[in-house]
Parts: sequence; C-alpha cells; structure tokens
Amino acid sequence: MKSFIKSVIILLAALCMLMLVACNEIIDDGDEDETRKPKKTTEVTTEEETEEESEETTEHICHFGDWVVISNSTYFTIGHMEKECNCGEKETEEIPRIVSDGLAFEVNSDKKSCTITGIGECTDTIVSIPDEIDNYTVVAIADNAFEDCTHITGLAISDNVKSIGKRAFKGCSGITEITIPEGVNSMGSQAFYKCSGLDTIYWNADYIGDYYDTVSPLAEATAKNVVFGGTSVQPYILKNSTSVENVTLLGLVASVDNYAFANCVNLKSVNLQNILRIEDSAFSGCTSLTDITMSKNLTKIGAYAFKGCTALKSIDLPDTLTKVESNAFENCSSLESFAIPSGMEVIPYKMFGSCYALKTVTIPNTVVEIEGYAFNGCKNLEGVVIPDSVTIIGHSAFGDCKNPIYCEATEKPAGWAYDWNSNVSNEAPVAWGGNHYCVDNDKDHYCDMQCGKVFYSEGLQYSVHSNKTSCTIIGIGTCKDEDLFIPESINGYAVAMIADYAFLNCNSIKSVTIPDTVRTIGANAFESCYYLKTVTLSKNVGSIKSKAFINCEKLTQIIFKGTEQEWKNINKGSGWDSSTGNYEVVFKEN
Repeated sequence: MKSFIKSVIILLAALCMLMLVACNEIIDDGDEDETRKPKKTTEVTTEEETEEESEETTEHICHFGDWVVISNSTYFTIGHMEKECNCGEKETEEIPRIVSDGLAFEVNSDKKSCTITGIGECTDTIVSIPDEIDNYTVVAIADNAFEDCTHITGLAISDNVKSIGKRAFKGCSGITEITIPEGVNSMGSQAFYKCSGLDTIYWNADYIGDYYDTVSPLAEATAKNVVFGGTSVQPYILKNSTSVENVTLLGLVASVDNYAFANCVNLKSVNLQNILRIEDSAFSGCTSLTDITMSKNLTKIGAYAFKGCTALKSIDLPDTLTKVESNAFENCSSLESFAIPSGMEVIPYKMFGSCYALKTVTIPNTVVEIEGYAFNGCKNLEGVVIPDSVTIIGHSAFGDCKNPIYCEATEKPAGWAYDWNSNVSNEAPVAWGGNHYCVDNDKDHYCDMQCGKVFYSEGLQYSVHSNKTSCTIIGIGTCKDEDLFIPESINGYAVAMIADYAFLNCNSIKSVTIPDTVRTIGANAFESCYYLKTVTLSKNVGSIKSKAFINCEKLTQIIFKGTEQEWKNINKGSGWDSSTGNYEVVFKEN
C-alpha cells in the first residue's frame, strides 16, 4: 500500500507540473476557466506590476522557483505544493484529493448530503470516494453498493463517510487492504464478505453499532491482519472470525471491550501496545494464540478474558495491573509458568482453574487473598510458596494439586477455608513455617541437599511390633500418593518391614521409595501393582520374599543404593520378579 501511494504521489506531482504550465497559458476569458486555475495563498506579481513597482521602490524583486509537492496525506490526499523565492519567501498551492468520478449516488432527505449507491459509470480500479458530489456531502455507502466489483484493486473512503451498508463491498476480491476512517459510526453485517484478496484492515473507527451475537462486519472478512488505531476496540468486533491471525493495537487504543476477539480460533499473535483495560471474554476461545505483547500500562483484565486459550504457554503482566476478575485464565491448558504482578492484592476465583500444565507460580507478598478454586485442577503445580501476607484462602483454592505447598505461616490462619488445599479426591501436602519439603521434577521425592528434608507419604496402615520400637507397613490405608515414599518412622516407630500382600493390586502406585530402615519386603508385597515403574531401595534390605513384585508388568527400573555385589547378596525368594517388565537395576552408591 505504501509503495502504491508513493507511486500515486509521484504521478500526481508530474501532472500538477503540467497543469501549472497549462494554466499559465490560459487566458482569463470567463468563470469556467477561472475555476480551473490554482488558487494561491500568496499572489504572484506579474511582470507589468513589477515594472511599475520598480519605478517607485528599490525593494528586491522575488523570482520563484519550481513547484515542489509536499505530502501529508492519507487516503490518497496530497497536501499542498510549495515553491520558494530566492529571498526565502514561500508560495503555497493546495492540491485537492484525487477522487473518482461517475459513481452512482442518491440525494438524502436532508437535501444536503448523499449516499453512494453503486459503481455507476466509474471505471477506476482504484476507487476514491469523494468528500462531495454536486455539492452534496457524501455521508454513506449503501447496502450492496460495490458488490462483486472484482476489478477494484484499491479503495479510499472519505473522512465524511459515517455509514457503510450491509454487503457494501461483498465479493470485491481484488482489494488487498482497506482503511476505515475514524468518522464511520455504522457498518452493516458482511460488509467485506467474500473479499477473498483482503489481507489487511486498518481500523480507525471506535464504534460502528451494536452486534453482540449477530454477525460483525469483520467476522466474515478474509483479512489476516487487523490494525486498530482508534481509542478503543468495540465489543464483538471480530468475534468468531476464522481468518484473522495477527492483531495490532496502536498507541491510542486504551481498551479491548467484551468479546472483541472471542473465538478467533486462528488468531496467533496480539500486540496490545499501551492499552489500559482488557474486558470480559475479550480473547476467550482463541485456541491458537501463542504470542502476546502486553502493554506496560495495563490495569485490568476482565472475567474469562483469556479462558480457553489452550496454546498459550506464558504471558508477562506488568506490575501496574491491579485487578483481575474471575476465570481470567481458566483452562489455559498449556500455560506453564506465571508471576502474579505485585500490584495485585487478590487472586480471583478460578483464575487458573484447570491449567493442567502450570508448574510454577510466583505469589508476591502484596497478595492478601486467594479466592476459591483459584488453582483448582493444577495437578502439576510444584514449589508454590504462599507468603504470610495471605490471610484469606477460599474453598479448594489448591484442590487437586498433588505436590507440597509451602506456607510461610507456621499454622493455618483462621481465614483459610478448611478445605483450601483439597477437594473430594485429593489433599495436597503442606509444609508450614517455611519448612520446604523437596520434590524433584521427576517426582521421585528425593531430598534436595540444600534443605535436608524429604517428603513422606502419609496415611499408610502399620502394625507396631512387640518391642514397641518398630513397626511393619501392612496396607495403603488412606494414602493416595502415586509416588509412594515410605517413611523411616511412623509416630516414633521405626519402619522395619513391609508385610506380605501389603500393597496387593494397588494400581495407583507409579513409584515406590523404600527407606534405609526397612530390612524385609514381604511375599507378594507389591503383587499386581500394574502401573509401578520404579522401585528405589537401600542396601540395608536383606530379604525380598517370593513373588514380592509378581505381575508388576510395567516395572522398568530398580534403583539400588549400593554396589552390584551388595545387590547379589540380598536373599531373594522364588519368583520375586515373575511377570515383571523388562527392568534394569541401576546402582547408586551412597
């Protein structure tokens, strides 16, 4: 478009030079010729006048040079021509906007304005809607006015146009880009329907009528790129568009209104520049959205604003953001990390509900409340630290989270709901007072050497020995851990054995770590633990009884914390590893 405009400007400059030469040769013999003459803001003295003045004055006589075209235009408007005298004075000439002739029109009822109704006798491939026709101001383009005008390759709309009708440019397949002036306040549905060559729309209007669940004039346009240059993006303007891929909001745009881009399933990138507000459901259902350039001045994100943006992996929000409403990022199932801006005090209801891939969240000490279900369903969330500034947490805020939650508070504050870290099926483990249990990314629960603590599974059934100092694990009890970490002691009793059939048919177990205190693994202890893949045990184990791991069909690795010889020295009963997977033994000496 820019190269095209540049070519037009050069052509017009040449034409204007020819016109000026012709004008100097025209003899003033009537009103008709007079109207064709350029009107100058500074009158040029004739040769006769300068001779008369030279007899009376010794002032310098100005000789003006060639005209130069000065362009400050949009929509094919060239601003003015200018030439300079050798003494520094300037003379200017306004150049009218090049417009198309022969367009069909109707005079409106006010008898002052008119509406373009069709192509008429105009043969231009680049159609420029004039400011006026026969002294009638052009204020509208009628329904179907240019429908199927496939020969049109360029379009310029006058700033006077306020209304564009339904299907006004339907089927104009030759138009590749179009600019909507800021004065347009009404546009009919399917205005650009089947404009198959349309690639880019420059949209300067703020409001073009209510659409809501009806069809927006842009929804069925084929444009992949839309640039907004007004002061806001109105509701529903691109809702359900299947063509748009890239959206840019220029510096004047302050807000993106409700459902503006909802369900734009092929929208991939958004440049939000300097916007202040993103309203409800503005980008909900944009399932291809991966790239967001966020404003540094953002203050608000509305409810459901990015719900269901399933391809979005990360987003950086500024600390100017103070208000986020419910469900803002719900079901962003690819979102992996998030830093809560320090300007926020409340993490709202279901802000990250069902964000299954979310691993890390940073919560600043400006946050005082986490509303119910805020992180519910974030199964892979790990290492989250709740600062002691948080005095209120709602129901199931961390429901279905499996990894430990680290709390700076030494005990549960009164304002936290009784089930803040649980739901019907799961209760996340908690470390109070800044005591960090360590969980590796591979979920094997080994202690991080920096803090010297480990995570132990809770709820296992056990039986105390007659010596009152040790015990045997006899069953899974209420423990729901997929990665089972058997503790070294329970209630002060050292865990010395795992009983026969203790974990028979426990299909939920994926890994098990057996502590140094255990000396014996009973017969059939892990029989038919179908999903058990990894077993970790120490060199202190002296006996693995018969069929201890029979039918553990997915067993792929046994990690032995000792030497190969120490592994061979263990007394193994018959069939202890019958019908197991093709496992390997990995030796890790302490």
